[in-house]
Amino acid sequence: MTTTEKYFDKLMDEYYSVLINSWSDSVKEASRVAIKTITDLKPHQKADEKFLKDLEIVIRQQLGEDFAHALDTKVKTFSEVTYRLSGQEAQFKNVKFSFTPTDYKNIEMIKKQQVFWLANHYDGKISDRLAEILTQSIESKWTKVELAQELQFHFKDLVKKGMPYFEGLAEHTSLRVREFARLNNYAKLGAVKYQIVAVMDDRTSDICRALNGKVFEVKLALETMNAMFDTPEFTTIEEAKSRLKKLAPFISDDQIEYDKDNVPIGINGEHSIFPPFHWRCRSRTIMING
Repeated sequence: MTTTEKYFDKLMDEYYSVLINSWSDSVKEASRVAIKTITDLKPHQKADEKFLKDLEIVIRQQLGEDFAHALDTKVKTFSEVTYRLSGQEAQFKNVKFSFTPTDYKNIEMIKKQQVFWLANHYDGKISDRLAEILTQSIESKWTKVELAQELQFHFKDLVKKGMPYFEGLAEHTSLRVREFARLNNYAKLGAVKYQIVAVMDDRTSDICRALNGKVFEVKLALETMNAMFDTPEFTTIEEAKSRLKKLAPFISDDQIEYDKDNVPIGINGEHSIFPPFHWRCRSRTIMING
């Protein structure tokens, strides 16, 4: 492993720590506010539908926009350092890149989209479970003590469940930023094509095995990347997922093509032509000269 690769890993680990620590702090604060709001109910007050709806709005704000806002600067710093560091990889040896307005635009758009996903993590992952708890509390006529206890358990579980998610998000973001930077650097050097290189070990997916060695055009990849950056403001996380799936869809197992010996040899159907090809993908691209 090169010094640059080791530093990439260090950055990714640090980013994961930032994400999970910030999430833990946000969950703790949301828990504190929720429990206090419930226990402060007067004897004649009830945790009725209106009360619980207002409480859910507060929790949504703290675990959504407030959580993402607290990470805004750190997300941009991570994106910029990772993007710049990509220009120091071995395949760009003896090349000194100047930073262009396109590079700065790319970093800003990467940061903007990453903050969007962080802000919508609540809606995309955990809002349904909270809604179930609040609905059940009304249907079962829980006391405020019973509701507070159930929410405390729920919030503790959120921190634990967040660990693998944010670890995967850190890996995913790191790879995506690096690939965007690589593609832009290939264009600066006038490269026409690039090749997929998979990390070949016992963790390698059949998807990446099938794509290992495959060659794609830089021009087409850049068109896709720029279309991802030109995506208009999202109103919902479902709209965002739909838009990005059309531009650079992850590959599913049923798209893998195998030879007679059951060796993965290709991918059918539409799919992203640059990593990540799936969640926690480790493949990368290298430039083809000439």
